[in-house]
Amino acid sequence: MPNPTSHEPGTSNSGAGPHGPGRSHNPTVSYELAGEVRWLDAGLDRIVVRIGEASGRAGRWLGEDVTFDLARSRRPDAELLPGTNVRVHARLPRDLGATAPDPVPALSVAVEA
Repeated sequence: MPNPTSHEPGTSNSGAGPHGPGRSHNPTVSYELAGEVRWLDAGLDRIVVRIGEASGRAGRWLGEDVTFDLARSRRPDAELLPGTNVRVHARLPRDLGATAPDPVPALSVAVEA
């Protein structure tokens, strides 16, 4: 009996099926940024951080003040005050180009020791 999955000439490829959709042209990736809180609003919905460390793609913000939207993020249990060192995690498009969101939507904020 012939093997239906053989790849001999004249037989069809009856593998696992059609290929799934490829990666979208600009998927979201993780951005990790760390620095000192420069300003925060009373409701802790937004903070401004002077970026001192950044993961690969986030390097564009090194040395700059970046505003983060914390409305939907996990926030630290510790009190945030100006001068506190924090680490912020965000998911943004892989290629931001010249248009980065302002404020940057944060997924989580953690106080660094």
